[in-house]
Amino acid sequence: MGNGFIRFIKQSMLSVIYSTNENCIICNSENVDEKLICSRCFKKIETINKSFSINKDNRDFQCFSAAYYTTVISELVKKLKYKSNFLSGEFLGSLLIDLINMNSIDYDLISYIPMTRKGLRQRGFNQSKFLASIIAENFNVKLKDILSKSRETKDQIGLDDEERWQNLSSCFKVKNKDTIMNKKILLIDDVITTGATAFYCSEQLIKNGAEKVTILTVAKSRL
Repeated sequence: MGNGFIRFIKQSMLSVIYSTNENCIICNSENVDEKLICSRCFKKIETINKSFSINKDNRDFQCFSAAYYTTVISELVKKLKYKSNFLSGEFLGSLLIDLINMNSIDYDLISYIPMTRKGLRQRGFNQSKFLASIIAENFNVKLKDILSKSRETKDQIGLDDEERWQNLSSCFKVKNKDTIMNKKILLIDDVITTGATAFYCSEQLIKNGAEKVTILTVAKSRL
C-alpha cells in the first residue's frame, strides 16, 4: 500500500473519531463558520499583533504569541493538555500558522519545548510537539527533535518570577549539535508566562551553534 492510501485511511479515521457535528468546540452552538469554534467565541479571543522580547543575562530572544491566555484560549489549551482534545489543538495550531504567515517569520527548522520521560508518560503526549507537528505539516517542513529535559522541575504555579527562573535553570540539553549548526530555529510552546522555559531552551540552542531562535506560542500570560 502506498503512503497516500495510508494517509487517507488515517485522515478518514480521525474525521470519524473527532467529528464535531459542526458544533462549536467551546460552547457547542452551531458552528456556521466551519472553523471549529463559532464567531461569538472567536470574538472573545484577545489577539496579539506584535512581537515581544525575552531578556536575561544580556541575551534577547524574539517571541510571537497568537493571543493572551484568557477565556476561550485558556479553555482550548486546557482541553488539549489535560483532556487530549486534539480538535482544540487543531484550532490552536491554525492560529500559529496564521501568525507565521502574517509576520513572515523566517526559519530553517521547526522544533518544540521538550518534556521529561516521566511527564510524557503521565500525559501521554507532548502538547508542544503536537502543535509543532501541525505547523510542520502545513508548511511541508520536517519537525526536528533537538532538545531534551534532563530533570523534573517543580510546578511553576505558586512560584514567584525569580523562583520560576531558578526552577528551570540547567535542565535543557541539545541532543545533536550538527542538526542545529548555523540554523534558524522556530521553537514552539503552548503558553509563555515569565519566559523562563523558552529562554533556557533558546539559550542552549544558541550556545550549541544555532544562528537564531524565534519563539512561537499559542498564548501569552499577562503576568
